[in-house]
Order: sequence, then C-alpha cells, then structure tokens
Amino acid sequence: MRNFVSIIFFLTLGSINSQVMCHFSICRSYKLSFSDVLFNGAKIGENLSLPDFSIYQSKATFDQPRRIAFNLGLSIKRHTFHFAIQTDGVSSNYSIYFNSFDNILNTYRPNSVSGTGKTPQSRFSLNYDFYVLKKERKTNLFVTTSIGLCYRAGPKGIEAVGTLGSTGKLSPTKTLQITSASFTNIPKFVLNFGGGLGADLFFRKYYLLTLTAGFTYSNRSLYFTNNTVTVIDNSVSKQYKFKTIDNCAGIYFGVSRRFQLYPWKSIKNNPIWEQLQPWNEGERNPNN
Repeated sequence: MRNFVSIIFFLTLGSINSQVMCHFSICRSYKLSFSDVLFNGAKIGENLSLPDFSIYQSKATFDQPRRIAFNLGLSIKRHTFHFAIQTDGVSSNYSIYFNSFDNILNTYRPNSVSGTGKTPQSRFSLNYDFYVLKKERKTNLFVTTSIGLCYRAGPKGIEAVGTLGSTGKLSPTKTLQITSASFTNIPKFVLNFGGGLGADLFFRKYYLLTLTAGFTYSNRSLYFTNNTVTVIDNSVSKQYKFKTIDNCAGIYFGVSRRFQLYPWKSIKNNPIWEQLQPWNEGERNPNN
C-alpha cells in the first residue's frame, strides 16, 4: 500500500512538474496617478473659485512611460505567480487662474500659473495571474491580482523636498504670490492592492508580447504638497492654503515581454524567427 501511494505521488508530481515554467519579464507602462486636495482641512473638487482667483487641481494625472518593472515568475498550468520590482512614482498638477493687470497698457487680461509635481518611489509586489483560457501557442486572456509595498527614499517623517514660487499683479495695488512646497510624508512604506486584465499575444504560434491594464489602490501616501496663495493689497495680506496628497494608487497600462528560463527556450527556436531573418544560411554565404 505504501509503495502504491508513493507511485501515485511521484506520478502526480511528475505531471505537475511537466507543466511548470519559470520566466523573467520586463514591463514598461504608462501610469494615471491620483491625488486628493484639501482646503481648510476638507476635501474639495477639482475647481474652486475665490474672490481674486480660481484654482484647478487635477485629481488624475497621466504620466509619461518611464515606469519599468522587472518580474520573476512561475507558471503552473493556468496559474502564474510572480514577484515584481517596479520603478514607480506619483504625479499631480494644478493651475491658478486670475485677471492680471498690465501696467503698460493699463488694462486687465486673463492669466494663469501652472505647476506639475513628479516624485519617485518604488513598488515591490506579489502577483497572481489566472488564465481564463490557456491554449497552447495562442493569444490568451488572464485576470491578475496583486499586493504591493510602496517605498520611498529618504528618512522616515516629514522632510522638505523642494519649493517653487511665482507672482502676478491683480491691480495697481494688489499682488498675487504663489508658493508650492513638497514634503515627504510620515511613512516610508505603504501597502496597496490591485487587479486587472492582461493578454499574451501570439502571431503564427509565436509569442510576441503581453499587454496589461490594471489598478492599484491605497488611501495613504508617501508625499504631499502645500500650495500657499497670498493676496497682498497695499500692506494687508490674506493667505489661502491648499494641501495636495499624492496617493499610492494608480491605473497602469503596460507592455511587457517574457523570456522563458525553465525549461530553457531560446527565442531563435521559434519557427517564425527564421522568417524574420533578413537572409537564410544559404544567402549568408553565397559560395556554398
């Protein structure tokens, strides 16, 4: 009986191992960052009008494709588990609109001041992909989930990152001053989780690349920005303070390429690779 159980165990293990593949991949992605804005301690919408100016603070900022992730994964039939290290970041932007006074023409004209913040961070994540249909050498769709740890450089606690300022003239006696100061937040690490969809694209049974679209969510942040608008009329000044919180959340659109490590599979072993070469072996050496 013991021998029978051992045989069944090894047969089962062999069946599983025959489906096991280890891979490495590189992913490049666009990111849509999210932020919250506080005025007098309360969240506001994207637009706020005040007596001397109005402010627009985007809650979603589309970033450039600088996000790169490196993945090491293990596939077992329709399941894939992989660990990812990603160069991540958060972005936000704002615009302040006001009527500016022109001393030369002695008239008013529309004016605005805009600012954009981009702050780097990293993300380590454990991901699980489930293939809806796993057909050999055909385009396959999968559902993905992840749990990640966002990490920033620098010491723990609130520290200044940088400050920018600008001015505008509202009238012959009134001036507008704008100051933006960025800070690290108290935590250095923030957990988030996410999900999404992906597809392995094949052409003539040849794997090309993988497309993914997904989100990550957390209500915490690693950075924030204090925007201060000061209106000075003669010697009297009034301040308006806004706080932008860059959340560890986002929507990612990625393109990646997997390279199979085990069992080892060279890209040149694919039949279509021969068709993609500019010449074949005979053309490479005409004397043969």
